Amino acid sequence: MPRFARSFRDQLRAANAADKYYAAMHDKEPAFQNAVKPKRERAPSVPDVNAPPMERDVLKAVWKFLAHHPKVAWCCRVNSGMLQLDEDRFIRFNTKRGMSDIIGQMRDGRFLAVEVKREGAVLLEHQEDFLNEVRANGGIAFVARSIDDCIAAL
Repeated sequence: MPRFARSFRDQLRAANAADKYYAAMHDKEPAFQNAVKPKRERAPSVPDVNAPPMERDVLKAVWKFLAHHPKVAWCCRVNSGMLQLDEDRFIRFNTKRGMSDIIGQMRDGRFLAVEVKREGAVLLEHQEDFLNEVRANGGIAFVARSIDDCIAAL
């Protein structure tokens, strides 16, 4: 483990302690009273061999392909989403709604945005809006459901 790495539980304890301290100073209720890490749904114990690959697997393959493509200067994964503090409050990790899963730059200077979806998954309206905005400003934007989609788009 790296020297200064702390577990999520330790980070949460520190955040709760700081929150209680500042709440006491200002006579307010603590914001992080019961903040917990949301539980992920478990995959079925027996995988369906006929099911399309999971989105995380497609994302990994597309990311590796783009990282080694000669026309791509750089690319990175962008995390999006939010953390629920309590029933009414959330912290958003990304302020640009609909931002693609992978962003980057082509060697000729154009912006690159790739939204990765598994087979059968639907592109959301705000994701489509982001891709259209990138295209309208001269960038390359596309949806990748496989490596073949990347080859066709690039």
